[in-house]
Amino acid sequence: KEVMVDILGRARWDCVMCRLSSWKRSVIEALADKTRDLDQQAFIFNSDARALKNKMWWQNARSVVMIVVIVLVVS
Repeated sequence: KEVMVDILGRARWDCVMCRLSSWKRSVIEALADKTRDLDQQAFIFNSDARALKNKMWWQNARSVVMIVVIVLVVS
């Protein structure tokens, strides 16, 4: 009887450990997926930010050139 209780206890323990390791695996996989998504979003954000910075620089350069031209014409 004591041997049977010991066997059942070990089986129950093995089942708990199996489910726990499966849960850990699924959590790690979910974190890896979220990390990949975040990396892709960061890359897109950096690309868009760089494009916006260049657009604003050129817009500022055009404004400065126009002001210089107007000042030279008026002078």
